[in-house]
Amino acid sequence: MDTDKIFQTALKTEVKESLDTQTNIAKKAGISVAYLNDLIHGRRFGTEDVRRRLAVVFGWPHYEAFLNIGRQELGMPLVKEAPAEESDPHYMNTVELSDRGFFAVPFSDNMRLAAGPGGTIEVTDEAEVSHIVVHGPSLGRHNAKKLQAFRVGGDSMEPVIAKNGIVMADLKHNDARHIHEGSIYVLCWDRDEGECAVKYLRWAEKGKLLSVESENSFYKPVFKSVDEVVLIGKVIWAWRDFD
Repeated sequence: MDTDKIFQTALKTEVKESLDTQTNIAKKAGISVAYLNDLIHGRRFGTEDVRRRLAVVFGWPHYEAFLNIGRQELGMPLVKEAPAEESDPHYMNTVELSDRGFFAVPFSDNMRLAAGPGGTIEVTDEAEVSHIVVHGPSLGRHNAKKLQAFRVGGDSMEPVIAKNGIVMADLKHNDARHIHEGSIYVLCWDRDEGECAVKYLRWAEKGKLLSVESENSFYKPVFKSVDEVVLIGKVIWAWRDFD
């Protein structure tokens, strides 16, 4: 029997026996209640990181021990759990992450933001959520709980931000009336419609009209009223692949 069914059975059993609400379980695991409900009913099976975080929520730092609940319910042989090693990244992420000064920042690989034509898609809370681990002391003045990572589509910010690169934004910088001029932001024209992008912002008319600019000179600035722009956050880091 595949691991997906074993995981679903283990999760369903633990949720049923838990004294906690599904809302609290989802919150502790860093996912939405709707996502948790899909996992319970087998409509989705989650990433490896999400599965392991759910196991820890139920008090199982050893993932195989958690899966043994599902195996037992399904009448399958149990698997002897291997001792967790500090070198195991999953063990560190779930058990020792915060103790060592690291934080898991929400990231969705499905939440692509436009940085050029054809790259815009809807920003949705239903996207498969994962996390990027960052070192707390390296964040400086940034609060790890206010960060969000996004995948960028399009080439309008190259070479500063590569197509399909990842950016991390500080969500506390979300007031379009108080931008840091010349900084890069994750922003939307209309979040409900999904018109989102990663761009430089400068004032065309102080307090009224924003110049939304690209790094790639092929793309010309566009001008948006401050009331049209919804800031998601200010970009503080970017990752890219090197050929």
